[in-house]
Amino acid sequence: MNNTSVALLIIPSVLSTWNSLQTCTSLICVAVYILNGFLLYLFLRRRYLRTVFSIYILTITISQILNAVFQNPLLFVVRDYVVHGKGDTFCMVYLYLKQTIGTSLPSFHMLVALNRIWALCYPMSYRHRHTKKLAGVLCAGTWLFIHVVVVPGLFMEGLYFRTRQNNFLCTFSTGDPKMEYWSITVTITLSIVPEVVILLFYPFALWKRRQRRKKIKEITLRSSTDEARGSTKSVHSFMVLTLLTVSTTVCWTPTNAYFVAMKYFPNVTFMEAAVTLKLLHTAVDPVLFIVAWSDLRQAARDAVQWGVRKVPEAVKR
Repeated sequence: MNNTSVALLIIPSVLSTWNSLQTCTSLICVAVYILNGFLLYLFLRRRYLRTVFSIYILTITISQILNAVFQNPLLFVVRDYVVHGKGDTFCMVYLYLKQTIGTSLPSFHMLVALNRIWALCYPMSYRHRHTKKLAGVLCAGTWLFIHVVVVPGLFMEGLYFRTRQNNFLCTFSTGDPKMEYWSITVTITLSIVPEVVILLFYPFALWKRRQRRKKIKEITLRSSTDEARGSTKSVHSFMVLTLLTVSTTVCWTPTNAYFVAMKYFPNVTFMEAAVTLKLLHTAVDPVLFIVAWSDLRQAARDAVQWGVRKVPEAVKR
């Protein structure tokens, strides 16, 4: 059977089962491409935005674009069409990229939350010790940790447990108990724990912020430039942390809650809605970062105004 015949078999099958959920997911993925792409454009065009903190935002932005690529239902047609005849190696590479990128987002959000807590609670230490090198090391270390958790299970599944039910299938085999334990470990470590960490640290950050607000008058009277500047930046840090905490709680909790209760209360409809909500978070993220970061907000405003001026001129030509 050649590739053309494979495509003729796969595409009608996929289209016949296409539903409103897949349409919604595809539209969310398009929004993710546009919004995160716009955020990436701002960082590339505005040099003053490339601060130490922007390293974390850029990492999340690129990861969210790639994650939306692998979550897009339209990719499933292309995936099965390309994988056919390529063997398990190609399928292994696809599953590796999909799994590592998809599971990386909660960990990087936790990293951003901890960074903002550091900047908010200990501004002097943050200003003097937090460098681009340290930010790069933290991001690289997070990637390494994700690989330590994910990759062993990928190799185990590929070598021992994968069953190709048909020539077009490129998915994980989850029936074996060992693979189920691995899936539980990945979900708890890379999805549930990051949300719990963010929620637990937020009250501490709120308490520290209230303490700092009481000292603002004293800082002003002493005319300590560094401390005064740190107290001003704490507003920005707290805004980012608050929006991040609220968005992750709303968008991640249903998925994590379903994972905990799915053996006792299995509900496919709730699961699909929860997964879609978690994907929606990747489209909301760039908007929240723009709202919370004044420099980024101004850059976005300037870019939109420039586009509004240039588009009519291009149309007239």
